[in-house]
Amino acid sequence: VVGRESLSLAPCLIRPPSPARIVLMSGAKPSKKKAAEAAELAHKLGSRCCLPHCYVQDGSKTDTGAWVKAECTNPSCDTALALHAPCFEKLESSLLTSMRRGLRQASDHGDAALIKQLWTTKYELYRSSCRCRCGAGFFRPIVDARSSQGAVATGCLVCTQPVPEGEAVPTSCDGCGAGVLHAACYERLEGRGLRLITTKGNTYDTGHDGRVPTKLAKKLTAEMWGPKHASTLRELCACACGGVFSPLPDEAAGGERQPRESREPGDEQEEDAERAEPAESEQERRASEARLRAQKEQAALRALQESDAQGEAARREARRVKLAAKEKAKAEKEKERARREAERKALLDARRAEKAEKAAAEAAEAAEARAAAEAEAAEAKAAEAEAEEARAAEAEAEEARAAE
Repeated sequence: VVGRESLSLAPCLIRPPSPARIVLMSGAKPSKKKAAEAAELAHKLGSRCCLPHCYVQDGSKTDTGAWVKAECTNPSCDTALALHAPCFEKLESSLLTSMRRGLRQASDHGDAALIKQLWTTKYELYRSSCRCRCGAGFFRPIVDARSSQGAVATGCLVCTQPVPEGEAVPTSCDGCGAGVLHAACYERLEGRGLRLITTKGNTYDTGHDGRVPTKLAKKLTAEMWGPKHASTLRELCACACGGVFSPLPDEAAGGERQPRESREPGDEQEEDAERAEPAESEQERRASEARLRAQKEQAALRALQESDAQGEAARREARRVKLAAKEKAKAEKEKERARREAERKALLDARRAEKAEKAAAEAAEAAEARAAAEAEAAEAKAAEAEAEEARAAEAEAEEARAAE
């Protein structure tokens, strides 16, 4: 594990090969073998960074000598299986921006929690942006498991940058112990936490403009990092080591801080006036309760109106679907009626054709019978004529014998 980068970003950043810049968790000095491997990888990395558009080679970034180990899905990848630290930081920053735009609740998470999700559970969503230079696979930074074993971060737990001594806000983490935050990062974290605890499972009078009053904001800020809101702020305060950190603003230089969400020009005079005011009167409390009830009633009325509108839209859609079903059924019925009529006409035509064929056959048979009868009559006549001639011949013969 190397320097503050490895402790805050979780992927293993190593600066080859100087032992003075390499810090092992166990406190042991780096071996010659590891130094030689680091030097060899640094030599390979000069021309074979996994990122296709290497920012060091095109001159837009300066090589700091640090690199990030990576793995590729292509078993025959010919790159150095590593990225320049500037290339990795540029890629990670771009993916974090896309992640905040794409995820609905990403704005409520710290950078450390988002970085942890980016290279673990959410990696598949952004895998297409990690295409390797080899052209046949996708690279993925290797997470060093040793970074969660008793490490104490030297950089900000949110932005991972070095923290000047006068701007540090100390933290306590249940995973890695102590840590620090930038004052600006703490203010942003405080603002997000204030929005979370006033919107998730809590009811507070935020006023007509949605802002938390200064007095209420100070009260909530004082109890924000306690056990009361620990479950609500757990994802917001996720540490890179896998634990959950809690800011300790009271131990920072400068004492108590005012929440960023309630800080406006002129708030100092307002705070002085509030210190001089007595406790909130019963009338103000009742007015606040009345405003809350009015807000709840308005919200219920809006929900009821939206529900009625949705119900009316659903009814109109149901009527439209019903009419469409009726029209479809009517069209189907007309189609069936036309089909049946066509079948009936075809059957009648077939019957007529059959009758015509039968009549033609009967007429042909009758004609044949008449022709046969006529032929028989002609034969009978011819036979009768022959018989008459035979009788006449016999009569003549008789007469001739008689004359002799």
